[in-house]
Amino acid sequence: MNTRLALLLSSCLFLALTGCHKEPLDYRNKFLGDYSFTIHSTYWDSSQSLDTTYTQDGSIGYGSNINSIFVSINTWNPIEFEIYEDGTIEMKTQGTSSYGSGEFTSTHNVVFSKGGHGLGGGGLSKVTGNKK
Repeated sequence: MNTRLALLLSSCLFLALTGCHKEPLDYRNKFLGDYSFTIHSTYWDSSQSLDTTYTQDGSIGYGSNINSIFVSINTWNPIEFEIYEDGTIEMKTQGTSSYGSGEFTSTHNVVFSKGGHGLGGGGLSKVTGNKK
C-alpha cells in the first residue's frame, strides 16, 4: 500500500513539475520603470536657434509589440523605440524626417538622441535617463 501511494505521489509530482508551460522572461523588464531625464536640445530655423538643457521626469514602459518600448517624458509625446536584447534602441519613425537611436548603458541608465527636420528648420535632443 505504501509503495503504491509513494508511486502515485511521485508520478503526480513529476507531472506537475514537467507538465507546466512556462513563459520566458521578457528581457525588456529590466529596463522598465520611472526615470529622471536630462535633455539637451538644440532647435533651429532660418532666423534663429535655441540651445537649452533641462530635466524632466518620465517613464519607460512596454511598447506596442514584444520588441519595443515607449519612452514617456512629461512634456513630450511618447516615443516608441525598437529594443534589442543587447540594449540598443532605434526610434520607430513615421517617415524620413524623424530619427533617433541610443542604448541602455546599464539596467538603470539610457542615452539616446532624437531629431527631426522639415522645411527651413529642425532640432536635435540628446537625452540621458537615470532610473529612480
